[in-house]
Amino acid sequence: MSDLPRIFYSRLVYESRFVAVTIGLVVVPLTAAAEPHPVASFDPHAVAAPEDPRWDAARTSIERGEALVRVGNYEAALVDFLQAYELLAQHPRRYVVLHNIAMCHEHMFRYDDALRYFERYLDEGGLQAEDRTKVSESIDALRKLLATVHVTSNVEAELWIDGRASYRVPAILSITAGTHVLELKAPQYDSVRRSVQLHAREEYRYRFDLTRAQGSPDVSPVYFVSSAGIATASLVAGIVLAISTVTARDSALARANATMRLRTRELEERQSNIRGLALASDLAFGSAALFGTAALVFYFLCDWSSDVPPEARPVATLNRGKAHRSW
Repeated sequence: MSDLPRIFYSRLVYESRFVAVTIGLVVVPLTAAAEPHPVASFDPHAVAAPEDPRWDAARTSIERGEALVRVGNYEAALVDFLQAYELLAQHPRRYVVLHNIAMCHEHMFRYDDALRYFERYLDEGGLQAEDRTKVSESIDALRKLLATVHVTSNVEAELWIDGRASYRVPAILSITAGTHVLELKAPQYDSVRRSVQLHAREEYRYRFDLTRAQGSPDVSPVYFVSSAGIATASLVAGIVLAISTVTARDSALARANATMRLRTRELEERQSNIRGLALASDLAFGSAALFGTAALVFYFLCDWSSDVPPEARPVATLNRGKAHRSW
């Protein structure tokens, strides 16, 4: 018989605007009634080693987070709960910490993040997730506090919301109603930052037109296309010349075997022809490598933005509660 440490969850009671849910995490010993089954890495219910020191660290983080929640320091508590979630990797009840994380976001009015973590709680917990009905009601209530935001740009860029979350553009996001700062960033482009006012249950469309940063290389895509085309043509030519070289050599050997000997002048001519074809093939392959490298460099330096001038794009309009913005 051996004692296996197993993590359960202490109740973390909090009052929310939408739902009161009791849930938490503690560690208690469980005495095994039989020898433990072998741990399989692919088993979704498998846990870490019985005496995994990370569990003690997770318990410490959970307790510290609970204490911070009781005094209303949700920002600090969130850090501890996130740390505990990482420490409980592969534990079957790890998902419960997601509820605490969602609760912290909800109390900080980050309803979009709260929604995301409540959904993950139900998804990872499955049928074992406690209070599924109440959490589902919370999710429905949170969705009513969010605005739908569509963001596009003239270049591939990264969107930052209030300086704490990033998304690849284009993106369709659910964001908490209120005032937010949207910032778009892209290499070699000046970032664009705008403050927006969002209303719950409304849909917004924002387009950002970024301009190249002063001093950044401004290379036309024509250079990439030209280099790639020359590289491809050189490669094809090199293959053709290489085949011709082999054919000429085989032809010379076949004629030599048939006549038993070649005249000196004819032999020299054939050898010269073979050397010329081999040299041309090498040059073609070298050109293909050179222009291929140039094409790769130009690919990263080229300006792939749209050629449509900003003044030709839609400007800010409002229509039936849906906001459309272009910057």
